[in-house]
Amino acid sequence: MINLINAQPKEEFEYWGQASYEFESRQVRAEGVINQPITSTLFLRTGLTFLTEHGVYDNVVPSLNIDEPARPIDRFGGRVALRWLISEDTDATLFVDYEKEERNGLSQANFIRDNGGTGVFFPVLSMSDPFVRNQDTAGSQDTSIFNASLNVNHSLSFATLQSISNFRNVVVDQTSDVDGVFIGVPSTIAISGMGAAAAGSCEDTATELVNTMCEADSETETTVFSQEFRLVGTTEGPLQWLAGADYRQSRNPILNRQRNRNNTILADNYEGYTDLADTSVGLFGSLGYEIWNGLTIAGAGRYSYESRDFRQIVTSSDPAFLVMGMVVAPAQGVIQDTTDRALFQAFSPTVTLSYEWDDYLAYASWAQAFRSGGFNTGSGGTAGTFQETVPLAFQEEEANSYEIGLKGSFDTIGDGVDWSVAIYRVQYNNVLQNGLAVDTDAGAGGTLPSPVVLNVGDAWSHGVEVDFRGRINDILDSGGRLTYSGGITFNESKVTSVNSFADIDRKGLPLQNLPRWTWRGNFTYARPMPWLENTGLNFFANTNFSWQVGGVHGSGAKLDTRKVWNAQLGITGNDFGQTWRLTAYMDNIWDVQYDYRTNPIDLGMFGNYPGQPQFVNDPRSFGIRLRIAGGEG
Repeated sequence: MINLINAQPKEEFEYWGQASYEFESRQVRAEGVINQPITSTLFLRTGLTFLTEHGVYDNVVPSLNIDEPARPIDRFGGRVALRWLISEDTDATLFVDYEKEERNGLSQANFIRDNGGTGVFFPVLSMSDPFVRNQDTAGSQDTSIFNASLNVNHSLSFATLQSISNFRNVVVDQTSDVDGVFIGVPSTIAISGMGAAAAGSCEDTATELVNTMCEADSETETTVFSQEFRLVGTTEGPLQWLAGADYRQSRNPILNRQRNRNNTILADNYEGYTDLADTSVGLFGSLGYEIWNGLTIAGAGRYSYESRDFRQIVTSSDPAFLVMGMVVAPAQGVIQDTTDRALFQAFSPTVTLSYEWDDYLAYASWAQAFRSGGFNTGSGGTAGTFQETVPLAFQEEEANSYEIGLKGSFDTIGDGVDWSVAIYRVQYNNVLQNGLAVDTDAGAGGTLPSPVVLNVGDAWSHGVEVDFRGRINDILDSGGRLTYSGGITFNESKVTSVNSFADIDRKGLPLQNLPRWTWRGNFTYARPMPWLENTGLNFFANTNFSWQVGGVHGSGAKLDTRKVWNAQLGITGNDFGQTWRLTAYMDNIWDVQYDYRTNPIDLGMFGNYPGQPQFVNDPRSFGIRLRIAGGEG
């Protein structure tokens, strides 16, 4: 909702609304905004949004009479914004919004594991369909978001004093499938891929009947409050300055439960409670001075102090299990109780030198960045290729970035082209990377997979980025206008050294999820409607694309090429004081189904096992959208 009506309330009446229908996922969506002055100094802007979607995936388990959407979505929200001109020198703007989302199904919307996981083969075989999932416990997720923001500005004789207050509360309740396998027919053995789950894996805790319904649920609430004060210089002259201070406090309690596992398997019945509390204070400022006509030097700095508190309690309720005919009784009750605190502080400077002449701007900059550390909710050995120990706490990351660039414009093509070229390099110390830890449960000897962050070591990244945009009027004497923008980015990165707990095989690898090449473009053609030029109707066509080539996943597995191509056609008009736009659109024209990553399993002295390729489905979708706007503006 924030993205829909984040514009400030205005001094005039206006409104707009739009509705759309997407055929492939059967999505219905509607939004509307009204801006209304209440008095000469108080203005209101409010909006609503609604979405319901069937989705492109279905969940079918015939033996359990399950045939339903695998990931339907229902969402609604609203925002109210007020702007008050308190005096000639003071104004205040308040934003309050709320959004509620329900997802009745948590099978992964895009990802499909080959010969495992949900048990769907890929590419499509006669016995499987990548858009049909097979999960006994479809799961659900309810999310509610509340935001409030108050901005106050007061003009002084030499500067503008700004106060920015924000409050955010996010509550997520989630239930998901734990066994994660296809349930086809009754069986007493586990079959990899398309087949049946091992009978006796899970049971109903009330009836003690085996039903293969292993479930996990998670409850989490995130609360964040921040306050910022800043002074922005307003005096004319070669000197520009800014100074400020901010405060931020957040808390994130998380409750995870896994249940219904019985004594036939080595798995976990547990309850894990994690509480994360952060407090940070910052002082910042910037100063810029025009040394000579067009030559400016600027500097900025920020001092940050952060405190992070961590508490984790894990309670086990694992039943006894058999090992070679002997009954093993795991630990019961609290098996882990950890409390810790971490403090981080740093000063981050920035220096920029720029020179502007005619239609050109050249610049060079250096910046030192700081990313604080924290705590993982799990620790242990990483899953996949890298066998390394992930500590509970991770430390701060530091980076030095260098950039030189040139921006300009010329009118030799069409009605002008704006362009920019930038060359950059970033040197990382103690770089942070994402991973997945297999956290051993001392109660049963099972495992709890947990997303984690770890300090891999030192690394660098450098590249070149080129961007352009322009417009050509009356292109090819057609009476239409072509506007375009695009760019290309080349990036190269490498881990140069690894920490003692990180796997040595990481050395020499690129940083994760950074594509080597990225191409992007956006083109729009608009003109009066052919043969109806005098009716006020206008025609437009748009296409945009993005390609990402190269890069590796966190496990070191190669990422496949990612390509997206979208297009839309439409008609606009102006009738009865209202403007309207009717659009037909098609997304993902290529109908891409591609290998996201291939994650080989490291077997040490026995080499690598091919593992499970992971695929992404981006099915072609198409729909229609109608937008109407009006008012005094």
